[in-house]
Amino acid sequence: MMRKHWIGGLLALGAAAWIVGCSLPSKSGSTVKGVVEDRDGRKVANATVWLIPSADVAAMGKTPIEIKNDAKNDEPLEDNLAANRERYTKGKSGANGEFSVAGVPDGKFFLYVEPADATYLPGGDKSRKSLNTADLAAAPVTIKVSGNIPADATYVGTTKCLSCHEEQETFTKTLHRLGIQVIGKPSKLQDYSRFPNYNDGLNKLMAGTKFWFHAYDKTRSFDKYQISDKEPADPASVSFIATFFKDTDGKLKFRTENAKDAADPARVYTVDLAYGGGVYKQRYLYRVGPNLFPFVQYNQYGDNS
Repeated sequence: MMRKHWIGGLLALGAAAWIVGCSLPSKSGSTVKGVVEDRDGRKVANATVWLIPSADVAAMGKTPIEIKNDAKNDEPLEDNLAANRERYTKGKSGANGEFSVAGVPDGKFFLYVEPADATYLPGGDKSRKSLNTADLAAAPVTIKVSGNIPADATYVGTTKCLSCHEEQETFTKTLHRLGIQVIGKPSKLQDYSRFPNYNDGLNKLMAGTKFWFHAYDKTRSFDKYQISDKEPADPASVSFIATFFKDTDGKLKFRTENAKDAADPARVYTVDLAYGGGVYKQRYLYRVGPNLFPFVQYNQYGDNS
């Protein structure tokens, strides 16, 4: 009888254990693993890797933005993270930069890195595009973060930087770099080879060009004169003439003549800078005292007709 009692008790205990074991909560979802490192491959320890749902970012994009310094929805990743730190899935990198995030549900996420200190900038290269859970969990993810500028850093100039980073030399061919040029003295950091027609307008002026400013209309916006490179049929409609030329000192200049008052002496101005030229317009800036002003602009896609 005693034997049966013990057997029965053990069976009951086993059944109870089986029931309890089946009812214990288990963390479902996928596991995302990877490593956080800087651009030189140095591992970044103690960085928090957050998974920010793309659905939250999309939802925030539909909310109206209030223009103020502390707006709560003008930074899609940072503001979502600030409002959901207790809810979002995260992991922390170890001494070797490796991290693991368990229990990641199905969906699409931005991987956002929050460094432990100011050595590195937040974000990382996986914060630009959301990835689905299956892709994130398929293989270890390498997240690259950028270094922060040290407080004691000094400016050395682009030329110095390119002496070590030749792979960045294409920077000299970008429109942002070409945007403003000293006429006759382009910088060694300005390479116009990608845009062979960039200075078509400037070259026309350097070759010598005369413009007639005529048909003044005060109701027009900023361009109250019509400009022609040929004398208008009605000379009386001309207010003044501007002649561009390359002077003996190599500088681009223009001379203005008052067509309405012959007693008004001609004036000569130096064109110091050209602004633009890669997309539609190039403007030519002349100096009066300490200030620069645009005078005429050239549109390579324009049509005089």
